Amino acid sequence: MAEKSLQDVLGSNASQTSTQIFLDKTDIGLSPSESHSADQIISAIAITAKPILNQAQFDAEYEQKVYISEGFKSFTSKNDGTNDIEHRVDQIVINLAKEDDTSLNPEDY
Repeated sequence: MAEKSLQDVLGSNASQTSTQIFLDKTDIGLSPSESHSADQIISAIAITAKPILNQAQFDAEYEQKVYISEGFKSFTSKNDGTNDIEHRVDQIVINLAKEDDTSLNPEDY
């Protein structure tokens, strides 16, 4: 198996230049809109990548340095200014693997 490409993970319309990354929102599960929050965009990327950058793919491909796995499901309360509102928490764990080094640099993965 080969390491997955940007298009393999984030859709056939994903591309990049030396300074920019381009994603088609519909490729990552978002509706066409100019008003998505950063939370929604980051969530969409993680949810879309999760079935492709999985543990089995990571184990099979030496060059792959990132895999995404399920975390724990839980509940928490958040206050909206007036009331405590129960929220379900679904963890998606992004695992970054490299030879032993204590720094976190995205260009190492």
